[in-house]
Amino acid sequence: MRIAVAIPCYKVTQHVLGVIDAIGPEVERIYAVDDACPEGSGRFIEQSHRDPRVRVLYNPENRGVGGAVVTAYQAALADGMDIVVKIDGDGQMDPAAPTTPRATASTGPSRCAACRASGCWAMRRCPSSPSSVPATGP
Repeated sequence: MRIAVAIPCYKVTQHVLGVIDAIGPEVERIYAVDDACPEGSGRFIEQSHRDPRVRVLYNPENRGVGGAVVTAYQAALADGMDIVVKIDGDGQMDPAAPTTPRATASTGPSRCAACRASGCWAMRRCPSSPSSVPATGP
């Protein structure tokens, strides 16, 4: 399984390098998407980070979190990634979370849903799948 991380980047220069540093070695590619950030998040990452897994992508105008994630998904598909996990660039989410989807990937979901509220980590198959994967913890 080829795992990637999508990081929407809009006003996250104070946190994003720490987020990138905390992403484990099981992740093959990290897509940092500068969503027309007025702070220049993409340039900041390119100038400050040397992790060879990081690929900075740029949206020409702000498309919001969803648009930034779509940009990352498109790049991941072109690169042949199997799983893409979205992690916020401001440090709200545990960057080690990509290890959890790997455990459920062998069951075949094409998407996973996760909830970070109150420490919950629920994984389930997409609605078109015939069965559910039990909730798991980080």
